[in-house]
Amino acid sequence: MKAINVRFAERFGLANFVGQTSGTLAKLSAMQRIYDAVRFNESEMAQVKVTDLGNGLSNVAPPSDSFGEKTIELEDGDAQMLLQEIEGYQRFTMSDMKWVNSVKDQLILRK
Repeated sequence: MKAINVRFAERFGLANFVGQTSGTLAKLSAMQRIYDAVRFNESEMAQVKVTDLGNGLSNVAPPSDSFGEKTIELEDGDAQMLLQEIEGYQRFTMSDMKWVNSVKDQLILRK
């Protein structure tokens, strides 16, 4: 079992990343377990400030600094699959790097 600590940005980025994953049923089953652990529930999302930036872009902000903090427990195989997905993904942008590196570093440290 692997535990990773995520704050708002890591949780939001990771939920979006995992939510767009495609692949085999086995891979998607693992990603579904991760998504269920990391995603914001309806009452949490109701508290998130969403600003429409136009052109299909939006900005999200937590209602407080500690909002969304959570420790996510992942099965070892799911954690390894997530690390492989992160390392192999080719469409990260500079704005993703803070949350990506935070999650990746925790997955590597807990191998």
